[in-house]
Amino acid sequence: MKVLIIDDEYYFREALKVSFPWEECDLIVCGEAKNGIEGLERVRTLNPDIILADINMPLMDGLEFVQRVKEINHNIKIIIISGYSEFEYAKQALTLGVHNYILKPVSNEELYNALQDTIKLIHKERKIKVEMHELKKSVSKNLPVLKGQFLNELIKGNDFLSNKVILDKIKNLGVNLLLGIYIVAVLEIDSEDYSDWSYHEKHLWNYGVINIVEELLGNDFVYETCIDSGDRICILLSFEAVEDFKAEKLNRTFENILDAVKTYLQFTITIGVGNYCKEVKDIAISYNEALYALRNKLILGKNLIIHHQSVSEIGFIGHFFQAEHRMQLLANMRLGSLEDVKQIIEYLFEEVKEKNIEPELLLVIAVEMVTPCLEFVAENNMKFDLVSHTYFKNLFENIKSKKTIEDIKKYIIEIYSTIIEYVNQNKSAKSSKTVEAVVNYIAENYSNCDLTIDLISKAVYMNYTYLCFLFKKQMDMTLNEYITKYRMNKAIELMERGNVGVTEVAYAIGFSNVNYFGKCFKKEFGMTPSRYITSKTSNNK
Repeated sequence: MKVLIIDDEYYFREALKVSFPWEECDLIVCGEAKNGIEGLERVRTLNPDIILADINMPLMDGLEFVQRVKEINHNIKIIIISGYSEFEYAKQALTLGVHNYILKPVSNEELYNALQDTIKLIHKERKIKVEMHELKKSVSKNLPVLKGQFLNELIKGNDFLSNKVILDKIKNLGVNLLLGIYIVAVLEIDSEDYSDWSYHEKHLWNYGVINIVEELLGNDFVYETCIDSGDRICILLSFEAVEDFKAEKLNRTFENILDAVKTYLQFTITIGVGNYCKEVKDIAISYNEALYALRNKLILGKNLIIHHQSVSEIGFIGHFFQAEHRMQLLANMRLGSLEDVKQIIEYLFEEVKEKNIEPELLLVIAVEMVTPCLEFVAENNMKFDLVSHTYFKNLFENIKSKKTIEDIKKYIIEIYSTIIEYVNQNKSAKSSKTVEAVVNYIAENYSNCDLTIDLISKAVYMNYTYLCFLFKKQMDMTLNEYITKYRMNKAIELMERGNVGVTEVAYAIGFSNVNYFGKCFKKEFGMTPSRYITSKTSNNK
């Protein structure tokens, strides 16, 4: 590191250069100056790391010098050398960013300590600077992923995110959305075998569609794109005010996107468009409206732009199967509650019967009722082949083949039952393994006086409360009851071997309190430990 010495006394500067062991501190004196003005010139040309400066310099006030240095480079550390009479003056300099001060006459020891302290600070600041640089690089590298995750949070909706938190994230992640109104469009590839495409194929073709979207939206719109959990392309558009939202212009652009995709990618897409919303947290509503519109391609056909407003006016699907029904079905599937799922489906079919729906529309409503299953399958990472060929491959044709409304209802309940049962079985298997791990842990650690449920829950990486619930449900006794029962059985084993006392047995099975052990033993076996030992001894005679 480089040190610049500024003092109007020539002999002081020379003595300082010669008498102090600069090399031992890994320092070099890069220059010197006899006043503040000359010192500033040296600062500009030499860029020192540390400045040793007399507070009382000619031609420039010491405090002004400190301020001027900080303007040139605020990272330079300044150590003031002060006479006793200038002590208050030196303290004032500290408030301006001076790192340390030394009173004259200067001893090597004082200077050494001051410099070492300064060097440590410089190293610390440089380390922080490097770490911050690496952090920024890491954030920058992962920014597209973080942005994609955040945009998915926005469209799915998160009640725990306030408007302020959302707006802060928009700013910090560099999300290209204006404050004003928002509208979501969802693009879906129309290929019949899209669900069979590999991840690589979906990613490749979605990337191709996004390129066309970005090319045609260009600078005319403020927007972001992301891929949702259903591998659909979502466009989040924003406008500063309602007056800026030109529906005709946006629709023409969407039509151009449809044409370009068909021409250049040789397949078609359908675009569902939600209504605009005025709150950023309501973007999820516009997204769900776009999905709702998109699902109507079952009736209206493919390669179209379908607006939520137009289909809701017609009364397709949504009149019977609304977002709240979808959410209720999903929520009960997540809970594994098949009976509640059945009740919702029964209710929906009663509504259908009362409205005397035409057969064609009934088929569409029935298909719509099954869509939450697809989301549930994706959520639980189920192997799609387990259910796809049986139910979803030709879902519409399968439903169409049913003769009555009752047959259709039974078929839909069968689909829900199969999927819920499959997921519940997997969860049960996982739960069994957890309980098995707990039982093994107790067998290995029952002699530990500090054995607690909290310790066990940490060992099996499970929430304390949920572990207690799971264990009781599977073993039909509480964890504490099991631990006590296991220890009591171990106590009997030890006593059966003979030549052991009550205290020895208590400690061996994890009881630090012998009296408490006695109470537990009597509660379990109806007699005290000492009486049990005596009875065994008598029997052996």
